[in-house]
Amino acid sequence: MNNSREKIAKYKKQQDAEVLAHYYQPEEIQDIADFVGYSEELNQRALKSRAQILLLCGVNFMAQNAKIVAPDKRIIIPEIMADCPMVKKANLQCLNEMREKHPQAAVVSFINSSAEVKAESDICCTANNALKIINSLSQSEIILVPNKNLGEYISQKTKKKIYSCAHPCPTHNEVTIDDLKRIKKQYADAPILVNLDCRAEVREKADFVGDPDQIIKYANSSKAKKMIIGAERGLLFRLKRQNPRKRFYLLSPHLICQSMKINNLYKTSQALENLEIEVKIDEYIRLKAEHALKKMKYYEKLH
Repeated sequence: MNNSREKIAKYKKQQDAEVLAHYYQPEEIQDIADFVGYSEELNQRALKSRAQILLLCGVNFMAQNAKIVAPDKRIIIPEIMADCPMVKKANLQCLNEMREKHPQAAVVSFINSSAEVKAESDICCTANNALKIINSLSQSEIILVPNKNLGEYISQKTKKKIYSCAHPCPTHNEVTIDDLKRIKKQYADAPILVNLDCRAEVREKADFVGDPDQIIKYANSSKAKKMIIGAERGLLFRLKRQNPRKRFYLLSPHLICQSMKINNLYKTSQALENLEIEVKIDEYIRLKAEHALKKMKYYEKLH
């Protein structure tokens, strides 16, 4: 492990590279990363980074996002098989089928979608700004991809008709109300913080619901000394590091994304050394996807 860490430090200097990692990555990768964040934060870092090579440790759509917003940089990934199952199912074919059923609906895609789906979307959104974006559109019907559970959550907060892809995040969807009841018996006084991607019945019983960044901010400001976290296990590393005097308990043992955990230090060092697995996107698709992302930023500021 130490050898891999030394190689990573060496090749970052040699290659003028920066390592970006998602909150759900293995702890050892978060530990050596130059920047750790969630999807939109990774986008912004890719855009602002002065490094010529970015090694994106996450799942493939995140690396695509980096290439969309920073086309002049080389985007490298440690493992080509790091695919998000939800994004893979909510593909272009799925979107086209929904469009045939709802031709008047605007297509709003979360940034956790493929470049191809973004390119065929009217606008993109994040979990933070989805409601604002949707309510600002003139259309009364919205096709929202790719997250079923998140789509249901948004539909409860808007008067517009939301048609969601029937694909939830498989990791967060595994959490059940029984898991919640079980851990609450162990830590009765601990507030429950859950990801927006969880099922409705889990969200309804939680003390706080948000995306990874919102969960971290809530935990940092909370006076509670113990908290139950209903989000992918990798988030605990950041929470514990920022709050060493607080205790965090994973809501369910199922909260492990195997796609996120496929990366490791050895693959990271190899990727930096060889620069072999490079993300490339057809320029026509990239430009259309970039337009959907830029439109999101414009609407966010406008409204």
